[in-house]
Amino acid sequence: MKLRGLPRLLSDHSPLLVKEDGRDWEPKPFRVQNAWLLHNAFKACCESGWKEANIVGWAGFILLLMLRTLKVGLKKWNEEVIGIILSNLAA
Repeated sequence: MKLRGLPRLLSDHSPLLVKEDGRDWEPKPFRVQNAWLLHNAFKACCESGWKEANIVGWAGFILLLMLRTLKVGLKKWNEEVIGIILSNLAA
């Protein structure tokens, strides 16, 4: 990130210009890709990820951890299955 002071024109304050320098700001939001929904193995991946999560607690906590578990499984599935498809298309 770059910060630069600009000249004072109308006020006794110096305006500041903040410029983003292309850093990788983690974490990135999780997004479901439309191509996943068309893949035959997507539903099975979701079902297995949902069933494997054995979490105890109040309902909101269970839902939160189950969704996190599902997200991890879908990211892994995306790398293993969809990533291979995209690399084959690029070749």
